[in-house]
Amino acid sequence: MKADPIFALIEAHRDAYNAWHVVMRQQDAVEAQIKALGGKPASQDDKHPLMAAYDKRYNASHDVMDRAEIKLCRTRPATLAGISARMLYIVEIWNVYARPHESEVASPEGKCLELLLRSTAAAAEKISTGEKRAKVIPFRQRRKRAA
Repeated sequence: MKADPIFALIEAHRDAYNAWHVVMRQQDAVEAQIKALGGKPASQDDKHPLMAAYDKRYNASHDVMDRAEIKLCRTRPATLAGISARMLYIVEIWNVYARPHESEVASPEGKCLELLLRSTAAAAEKISTGEKRAKVIPFRQRRKRAA
């Protein structure tokens, strides 16, 4: 059986996302360095050589992350384990990167989405490891049996 490419794409995206965050966190230090050298704040002087170099690093790391994200989103998992891994990675991104910054993520809808992703990923993982599946009875048949 051929390996599921989604695992490598998840790792590539995680690495690219983390590298972008490292660069993003350098902005305050670059602005402080410019100010210490007597330059204007970055919001007023984005042409300073230090800010131009920072912007170049930022844009390059963001481009790498974008390409990794496009590959991850366009590639369909080939296995149930791959489906599970991608769903859990969505939860990871949600919790690590989005939740601390966006209030709507903590909403009831956000918590519901997280629960749905986690439970579906767990189900896919169980199926992929060969655990016996419970028989699903359609709703109409359940109602008839109860009557």
